[in-house]
Amino acid sequence: KSSSSALGRFDPYYGADSASGEPVDTAGVVALELGLCSADRKNEIGRTTFCGSTCYVICDSSQWRYATMDERDVDGFPEDAPEGSIRKGNLLSLDRVYVFEDGRWRPLTFVEKKLGYCDSSIYDKIDSVRGSYYYCMAPDGDGRAEWAEIPAVQADYLLLPDSAEEDDLSYGSRSGRYFLYRLGKWHMAVIEDVVGYCYDRREGLVAKFASGYVVCRSDIWMPALREDILGP
Repeated sequence: KSSSSALGRFDPYYGADSASGEPVDTAGVVALELGLCSADRKNEIGRTTFCGSTCYVICDSSQWRYATMDERDVDGFPEDAPEGSIRKGNLLSLDRVYVFEDGRWRPLTFVEKKLGYCDSSIYDKIDSVRGSYYYCMAPDGDGRAEWAEIPAVQADYLLLPDSAEEDDLSYGSRSGRYFLYRLGKWHMAVIEDVVGYCYDRREGLVAKFASGYVVCRSDIWMPALREDILGP
């Protein structure tokens, strides 16, 4: 390989001799220190001092080159780990956790680090991160299980019991919505399901609804004002 680097600049293979300024085959220098890079040493990472301090290099099966932070972080990880294996990266500065999927190690996403890797052990689990709700969804066909972001009202709905008494009401604390069990199913409840109908004989009536209060005005339930609740 011939160098096309400017003097004084290192690329993965070549640098410049600090004394003479002449190009130097740093891969060859590393080979003197670590031995030749060959196919049977592929992905091996070593430490060298050719750069003036401690450098990390990797054998790419033909030449030594600088190892990236990503490569150093997974150095020594098995290449045939069981699918779904979890392992913390080597570098504290990166603070990564990896999962083995489809024959390679990939870093967990922010959500996966917070809630755990979505697999068969937690299918249908619902949890939240920074005010958003996520559902561990089982794979569909040839797909892969994953955390799917869902609206608050869907999180409440999915956490309802499978069955209940006819006309039972359940309040969803995440969405502030009510659900009504009727004819063997949960439905989104309307305000009349919860507090009854507003008509002339109930004019001015204040009722608790969700996280607040409503008042009956001209046959319509409206958000209650302070004076409706406390009186004149």
